[in-house]
Amino acid sequence: ATSVKGTRLLNEGAAAPAKAETGKYRFFRYFVRSMEDIELILTDFSGNPSLFTWFNRNPTANKSLDPNEAVPSNALSSERPSGPETIVLDAGARSDCKLPCTLYAAVRAESNASFSLLITQHPSLAIQLVDGQPQAMTIHTPTGERRFTFDAAEVKDGGVGFSLAAFAG
Repeated sequence: ATSVKGTRLLNEGAAAPAKAETGKYRFFRYFVRSMEDIELILTDFSGNPSLFTWFNRNPTANKSLDPNEAVPSNALSSERPSGPETIVLDAGARSDCKLPCTLYAAVRAESNASFSLLITQHPSLAIQLVDGQPQAMTIHTPTGERRFTFDAAEVKDGGVGFSLAAFAG
């Protein structure tokens, strides 16, 4: 992922880890080129990050704006107060996006936070897991399943282990 003017580019299926101090924002962008549903998944490692998203208004274009003003008032936000957060944007309800368009996301640290942000638009895409990095996921797919990939080439004597924890709601 690259950073342009303080807004980090998200690649589909690759979690972008980040940190933020209390009250600070981290901004992200994703280029939307097809009309499938879009799912943003915020995995909290520590602290309490909150997720927001909107289309076509670069939050870092005007450097004189306070970050609180850079997030549009019509931005969608996660309804969860803490823990893993998701926002699903239904393809049929995206009047703000005339293809191609740019989806922006902001993560605000309610307390010092470390987290990753993952975006998916094609449910059959295998999500790359990163060694030692937790990854939240939903089963918001037509088949009710998700695929993951993990590079075990560097694994030594200990083998590979995975831990799954189910969250409801």
